[in-house]
Amino acid sequence: MKGNTMKNDAELFTLESALAFVTYHFMEGGLIKTVEAGEIIAESEFQKLEAALRTIHQGWLEKDLLPKRDVRILWNVLPRLETCLSLYPEKEAEISHFIMKLSNLLAGLFSTETMSEENAIAVVSQHVIGPSFVLELRFGGIDDEAFKELRTALETLAHKWEKREYVSKIAAGAMISIQDLFVLLSGIYSEEEKRRLQPMLQELNECITRCLS
Repeated sequence: MKGNTMKNDAELFTLESALAFVTYHFMEGGLIKTVEAGEIIAESEFQKLEAALRTIHQGWLEKDLLPKRDVRILWNVLPRLETCLSLYPEKEAEISHFIMKLSNLLAGLFSTETMSEENAIAVVSQHVIGPSFVLELRFGGIDDEAFKELRTALETLAHKWEKREYVSKIAAGAMISIQDLFVLLSGIYSEEEKRRLQPMLQELNECITRCLS
């Protein structure tokens, strides 16, 4: 079944046409604009978007570096959708479901079939030994020291990547997934905690925007 799906995707899109299709839906019009207008999401269009994103995943599978211009296509998509939850409370279930499906697809773009020993050690160390600002947030905590470490790392990458057109796929994937934090704010945190977190997340947003500029 998976092989047939990949074959059908290949018949629909090349990597270049998939990127163009996603650019339209994320930056120019299409599904994101449809949700922002409070209109019904066409399942057939979402299925095409899903196929385009799977094509991109296959095209990126063995790459360690990605063009910044392509990563920028994915930036700010989830926060825009999250804003729609408050605009259209009567459609909260539908929009939330769309956000969840899209979030999983975006995360999958940056996955690889194998991981080097160095990367495995880094990932395990960060999430098991810690600290991890993102991990703490997912469990309802706010780790100031971990936030400072993450901010410093992003500022370093913003400087290092300033004149680069291609950037680390692993780091780019982490940056895109960080935007899930904005969605988390609407659920598990109190109003006081949200006020504390907003400037922190804004700083991260600005750092990542610089990284991808």
